[in-house]
Amino acid sequence: LLREGFISQIEDKVELIRTQLPEDMSIVFGAPERTGGCLYNSAYLIQHGDVRIYHKQYLPNYGVFDEKRYFEPGTDSLVFECQQHRIGIVICEDAWEVAPVNAAVSHGAQTIISLNASPFELGKHQQRIKTIRQRVLENKVNFIYVNAVGGQDELVFDGGSFVMDVSGKITHQLPFFQT
Repeated sequence: LLREGFISQIEDKVELIRTQLPEDMSIVFGAPERTGGCLYNSAYLIQHGDVRIYHKQYLPNYGVFDEKRYFEPGTDSLVFECQQHRIGIVICEDAWEVAPVNAAVSHGAQTIISLNASPFELGKHQQRIKTIRQRVLENKVNFIYVNAVGGQDELVFDGGSFVMDVSGKITHQLPFFQT
């Protein structure tokens, strides 16, 4: 994150994806973004040849997380339309807080996509479900919880991504510890 060359490579790859993505396809992925001298933990939306970026708003600084050391917090929502459906984007900790999801819904989101790198911990999946169900029921919104799977240094990410409908029912559950 602190190496200029790494950030430049990310910028080049985002542009490569943008130029090669078919016009009728939309993609959302996470990567750091540098703008105005600040570094953000971000979600990129590439759609119709354009790039839009969401900056994570809540930066955890507990346990294994040290995001405030590297990133600035974002302040704005990102809501887009795909197949006549309004979708809002949040990143990990933002889904555990009330304000980012509320803001996306107030901007018209009918579904929230949350990009996560939530490490494995005993009982953590039930906590995720409980928290996301709370956001869903508060906002009457569908929710797609996408979690990383694999390892990074001493962290293990268990996957277990899921989709929850507006009533709080899990409609899709992906496996754990499988790529």
